[in-house]
Amino acid sequence: MKRIAFTLSEVLITLGIIGVVAALTLPALVAKYKDMVMLSQLKKSYSSFLNALNLAKNEQGGMYLYVFDPSNSSTQTAQNILKYMKVAKDCGTTIRGCMAQIYYYPSKTNNGAGGLANVSNLDQNPAWYNVVLADGSSVGITQYKGSNACYMVFNNPVLDSDGNYTYDSDGNQQFSQNPGYQCGMTLIDVNGPAKGPNQLGADAYFIGVYPDGLWQYITNADKTISENKLFYDKYDFNGSYK
Repeated sequence: MKRIAFTLSEVLITLGIIGVVAALTLPALVAKYKDMVMLSQLKKSYSSFLNALNLAKNEQGGMYLYVFDPSNSSTQTAQNILKYMKVAKDCGTTIRGCMAQIYYYPSKTNNGAGGLANVSNLDQNPAWYNVVLADGSSVGITQYKGSNACYMVFNNPVLDSDGNYTYDSDGNQQFSQNPGYQCGMTLIDVNGPAKGPNQLGADAYFIGVYPDGLWQYITNADKTISENKLFYDKYDFNGSYK
């Protein structure tokens, strides 16, 4: 009886094709898996923070203004909220061990070619109060020292029609003063200081606090959760887009 079988060369060719296909698809699958892990962590961390913030708000009189009171220090405001969360490590107003430097990778049309923008500056700003929670996420809280009702005047960069920063004739970056009402800011790193990418929109999210509501600053946790998708530029430390 005649038997039909594959030759060794046919088997090797088939394995080679499988290897090539795997090499092409595996990085994308791994990246997607990592994004889904960070998305899952965001949902858990964001829910935990909002629950604690709302408990603090109800205790303090029903408005975010009373939790982020301009007369408070960042420590006082943080303690109002963190007592409702399970804190594993308390670094106070130091960054080391509790919060990594967080980066924002600008879009290509917003001076992105210049590289990374460090938006947290937590190591230089002792007004941030930083902790690591029992679930492994990090939370940083800062209290703005405005006047009554959290009135602040912000210096915002002036952009041209392409979204690039503008400079005067002496080479100084131009800013405009914009009044507004903001009481403070919270930074959540959903996977903690030891894990990357430490990038806004991926594993890190800013949440601004108004007297009577919250503001999604640069990142939008609400949109990310509702659309079940991370929104960030894949950008490496060598200054190139992936």
